Amino acid sequence: MSRSISTYPFRGAACPKLKEVVSCNLQQCPIDCKLADWNGWSKCSADCGGGVSERNRDVLQEALHGGEGCGATEESTSCNLQSCDKDCVLSEWTRWSRCSKPCNRGLRTRQKIVVTPTVGAGSCPSVSARNQQQTCRRWRCPSRPIRCRVKSDTVLVIDGSGSIRNKGWRMSKRAGKHIIKSMNLKESKSKMALLVYSGPRGYCNYYRCIGYSRSWAYRRWCWRARGRPYCGVDTLSHLTSNTNLLLKKLRKAKFPRRGTYTKHALYAAKTELTRGRKNAKSTVIVMTDGHPADRAGTYYASKSVKKVARLVYVPVTRYAPLKYIKSWASGPDAIVPVTRWWHFYRLRTINNIVASGCNKISIVYRRRRRRRFWR
Repeated sequence: MSRSISTYPFRGAACPKLKEVVSCNLQQCPIDCKLADWNGWSKCSADCGGGVSERNRDVLQEALHGGEGCGATEESTSCNLQSCDKDCVLSEWTRWSRCSKPCNRGLRTRQKIVVTPTVGAGSCPSVSARNQQQTCRRWRCPSRPIRCRVKSDTVLVIDGSGSIRNKGWRMSKRAGKHIIKSMNLKESKSKMALLVYSGPRGYCNYYRCIGYSRSWAYRRWCWRARGRPYCGVDTLSHLTSNTNLLLKKLRKAKFPRRGTYTKHALYAAKTELTRGRKNAKSTVIVMTDGHPADRAGTYYASKSVKKVARLVYVPVTRYAPLKYIKSWASGPDAIVPVTRWWHFYRLRTINNIVASGCNKISIVYRRRRRRRFWR
């Protein structure tokens, strides 16, 4: 503030200050917030069923001293609102496979492969709908001896349970002998293994083999049992192409006369096939005469074997569980029912068993001997 002099002093006192300055508006000035431009939208968080896409922007200057505050720095929006459910996509039908048997009504198959799997609650045809079967080579197998012409690794599993008795054991060994000869090991560059199965020895091994080791009876009587239990599977010979060795081992095999533990025999056959060759066809032939001790275990063991080999069942006698064997074997063409033991004397029965495990055969024609007539 300032003032002027109305009367100048004359021989009197001097004039006081004419101007005075006082500070004002001492508070700091407000600074408004400054924001950068928006960034691009982010990728949607879900491909379908409703996702979220976001974007943001940076703060260049924070608001100070009561300045105007910043607005929203983040935004989100919904995206991909379409449903996630999508049906699978199948390929075209593949070519028909080779016939599974050279005679006696084989099967050939074709299938559609899943190219794109289902999404969400989408639908896809069942496995049976994606696979088709067709019968082939319906003519009967020849009545002459046949020989296999396919390079294969075959495991022959012979039943040694007590229910087959001495007659059935002799017939089984006789059938095994002719099967070994018909496989034509050296000429077809094939290999064969022999297994005999029955049941475990003793009460404690019985419970351990069937998996009932937690029962009170086992805990009471078998608490001292140690090591791996013997479940009645004997390996007569590993995979070999020596026909004479196989025949010798089969001839010297002893009749076990115990239970029917098909489950362990199947797992043993699968283990034996680990010795096989990658470029050879794997086949397991199982001879059985009755119900197995563990039916459910036999089903799962058969399912495991079928993943690595063709599983052929030879149910003998009318007591064999043919109803269940139909789900255990690789297919209806892999079942050779034999109603009587003496049917193993028939060459046609042996040929049918060999043809079920070998889809390419040759017929052996024997020369007729000339008869000499003496006068």
